[in-house]
Amino acid sequence: MDVYTIFFYGFVGGCAPEVIRIHKIMKEDGKFSYPSGLLLISLIVAVLGGLLALALASNSPLQSIWIGASTPIIISKFGEKAPPGVG
Repeated sequence: MDVYTIFFYGFVGGCAPEVIRIHKIMKEDGKFSYPSGLLLISLIVAVLGGLLALALASNSPLQSIWIGASTPIIISKFGEKAPPGVG
């Protein structure tokens, strides 16, 4: 797969958690309300999903999608606990 394809599938995977979140909001409230700041953050996470799929040298579309979908979890784990002596 070329780099654009890997990035695309990682990006799509990064969008998946946001689509699920929006669906949940609409199901509970019956209306769509999504702040523009949150939209920007969602876009950044999706882009990071594509970049992470590239960095991890994904070799299949499904693997790229899984990496992209896992990006929010990976990012949150980075911020959880700093290594000893840092910060």
